[in-house]
Amino acid sequence: NMNGLEFTYTSSAYTVNAKNTSLSGALRLPSVWSDGTNGWHKVVATSYDDGFQGNTGLTSVVIPNTVTNFIFKLIFPYH
Repeated sequence: NMNGLEFTYTSSAYTVNAKNTSLSGALRLPSVWSDGTNGWHKVVATSYDDGFQGNTGLTSVVIPNTVTNFIFKLIFPYH
């Protein structure tokens, strides 16, 4: 966990989402992460199920070039 971000390890990489809806301001996603168990690996995707929905206080999200799969509802939820 990093400032409200949650990382999930799968197939030698991490997926990231934001379970904490109180995130605000500018957010910079890391390009690599270690959960202390699986070691350092690239962050390659945002979670389809959660993304960053509900974080209405975010003013910007910097997504590193290691993230090659992100979902549009990351910021803008489907209606």
